[in-house]
Amino acid sequence: MSELFSEANLRLVGRTLLRLGATQEDVEDLAQEVFVIVHRKANDFDRSRRVEPWLYGIARNVMRDYWRKKQSRKERLGTDQDNAEKEHLGDLDRSVEQVAVLRQAIQTLEEPLIDVLMLKDLMGLTLIETASELEIPVDTAKDRLRRARNNVRAHVEQLEMEVASV
Repeated sequence: MSELFSEANLRLVGRTLLRLGATQEDVEDLAQEVFVIVHRKANDFDRSRRVEPWLYGIARNVMRDYWRKKQSRKERLGTDQDNAEKEHLGDLDRSVEQVAVLRQAIQTLEEPLIDVLMLKDLMGLTLIETASELEIPVDTAKDRLRRARNNVRAHVEQLEMEVASV
């Protein structure tokens, strides 16, 4: 069980949370939530399988709750919060902005596309492993990955065009 709480898995969960849209300030708390769930469900984990997709699934569910709470909070705070976030973005350097654009693009995808993209490109699973973990045919995984990458690319290009026209 201790291998579930390795430094490598902690870094993996942190990167996953960031790529799913968590702010740097919230990653530590969200990772803690993930590992509380991991601890609670450790006996359910099939040790014959890779741990990365299992951790991804837990992190994705934690992020789903995070977004629900954040949306609820935004509704209560109103546009002042939106303006504060826009001002904060103006202070960020270019590389952080690029990561934010990528996160935004990923968040526009449907969940099945996100799952394939994250498992294949973030977790480094092969297409066959990704399909197996998601219990879908390899051709379906391949199609979802292609669609996810195309959608992300199109979204990023659209945002870049919008910025260029300003």
